[in-house]
Amino acid sequence: MYQYLENKNQALDVGSGALNDSKFLLKEGFAHVTAVDQTPVAQEIAISLPVDKFNYLVSKIEDLDLPSET
Repeated sequence: MYQYLENKNQALDVGSGALNDSKFLLKEGFAHVTAVDQTPVAQEIAISLPVDKFNYLVSKIEDLDLPSET
Protein backbone atom coordinates (compact mmCIF):
# COMPACT_ATOMS: atom_id res chain seq x y z
CA MET A 1 0.00 0.00 0.00
CA TYR A 2 2.81 2.43 0.81
CA GLN A 3 5.31 1.29 -1.83
CA TYR A 4 5.83 4.88 -3.02
CA LEU A 5 6.79 6.25 0.40
CA GLU A 6 10.40 6.63 1.44
CA ASN A 7 9.44 6.89 5.11
CA LYS A 8 6.50 7.31 7.45
CA ASN A 9 7.80 10.33 9.35
CA GLN A 10 4.97 12.77 8.65
CA ALA A 11 1.54 12.85 7.09
CA LEU A 12 -0.79 15.75 6.31
CA ASP A 13 -4.55 15.13 6.45
CA VAL A 14 -6.15 18.00 4.51
CA GLY A 15 -9.89 18.47 4.96
CA SER A 16 -9.67 16.13 7.92
CA GLY A 17 -13.34 16.14 8.89
CA ALA A 18 -13.95 13.59 11.66
CA LEU A 19 -10.24 12.59 11.71
CA ASN A 20 -10.86 9.08 10.40
CA ASP A 21 -7.90 9.28 8.02
CA SER A 22 -5.67 10.79 10.71
CA LYS A 23 -6.46 7.93 13.08
CA PHE A 24 -5.78 5.42 10.29
CA LEU A 25 -2.40 7.00 9.50
CA LEU A 26 -1.37 6.90 13.17
CA LYS A 27 -2.46 3.26 13.40
CA GLU A 28 -0.41 2.47 10.28
CA GLY A 29 2.75 3.73 11.99
CA PHE A 30 3.22 7.31 10.86
CA ALA A 31 5.43 9.10 13.39
CA HIS A 32 3.46 12.35 13.20
CA VAL A 33 0.17 13.42 11.63
CA THR A 34 -1.05 16.97 11.13
CA ALA A 35 -4.75 17.37 10.41
CA VAL A 36 -6.12 20.55 8.83
CA ASP A 37 -9.74 21.56 8.43
CA GLN A 38 -11.32 24.98 8.05
CA THR A 39 -14.02 24.17 10.63
CA PRO A 40 -13.41 22.96 14.21
CA VAL A 41 -15.77 20.01 13.74
CA ALA A 42 -13.41 17.44 15.33
CA GLN A 43 -11.82 19.33 18.23
CA GLU A 44 -13.27 16.92 20.79
CA ILE A 45 -11.91 13.94 18.86
CA ALA A 46 -8.53 15.63 18.42
CA ILE A 47 -7.91 15.92 22.16
CA SER A 48 -8.13 12.14 22.48
CA LEU A 49 -5.18 11.59 20.11
CA PRO A 50 -1.56 11.56 21.34
CA VAL A 51 -0.21 15.13 21.50
CA ASP A 52 3.34 13.99 20.74
CA LYS A 53 2.20 12.45 17.43
CA PHE A 54 -0.71 14.60 16.35
CA ASN A 55 -1.51 18.27 15.58
CA TYR A 56 -4.97 19.60 14.74
CA LEU A 57 -5.14 22.93 12.94
CA VAL A 58 -8.29 24.88 12.20
CA SER A 59 -7.33 26.71 9.04
CA LYS A 60 -7.87 26.91 5.33
CA ILE A 61 -5.11 25.04 3.51
CA GLU A 62 -4.20 28.13 1.49
CA ASP A 63 -3.53 30.02 4.76
CA LEU A 64 -0.95 27.50 6.02
CA ASP A 65 2.73 28.30 5.94
CA LEU A 66 4.19 24.88 5.17
CA PRO A 67 7.96 24.37 4.92
CA SER A 68 9.00 23.70 1.32
CA GLU A 69 10.84 20.47 2.13
CA THR A 70 7.92 18.71 3.84
